[in-house]
Amino acid sequence: MSTTSVRYMREKGQIELALQMIAYEARTHTIRGCTGLSDDRIRRLYTTYFKDTKGTPVRRQRGKSPTRCAIFMRNLETQRQSATLASLLVQFGLLPLYSAQAPLMATRGIAYGTRFCRAFSMYVAICQLPEFCFEKAWALCNALQNGEELVVHSCQQCSGLFVHDVLSLKKPVCPCCRIKGPSLS
Repeated sequence: MSTTSVRYMREKGQIELALQMIAYEARTHTIRGCTGLSDDRIRRLYTTYFKDTKGTPVRRQRGKSPTRCAIFMRNLETQRQSATLASLLVQFGLLPLYSAQAPLMATRGIAYGTRFCRAFSMYVAICQLPEFCFEKAWALCNALQNGEELVVHSCQQCSGLFVHDVLSLKKPVCPCCRIKGPSLS
């Protein structure tokens, strides 16, 4: 392959990922972190492909990305959806199964962004009413990779994966087992 072909393929991948992330209403800095495209280029892609489209409009999110971890532990439904999303992130190699392991894809880039988009689209397909937008899902992934507030944990009753608050005094039991009540065995 010639140098021009390689450069074309890389740029094509950057633009395809940027368009997918814009469709999910990702913020500009999130898109820039995965694609390497400039802010101006991302805004032009939005204007060209999404600004005046018929049907459901794609809004541009403004301001800082969400960073508070409390939104993932708010109630049993958000905890269940956090667990679903975390399990998908583990399956797509974006998070380690155990905190001692390094994630399969620790560096941000086109491959990371593509895998994240696939995991997010599967999350949206699984959950009938998804609680988390793309940016909140991105924040959950970052919080779980950081591991200071939230971790992926295995349930003591059913061995299922769930998101556990590191500072919680509760036993590490998943939301589904908490809904069912104490185990009789």
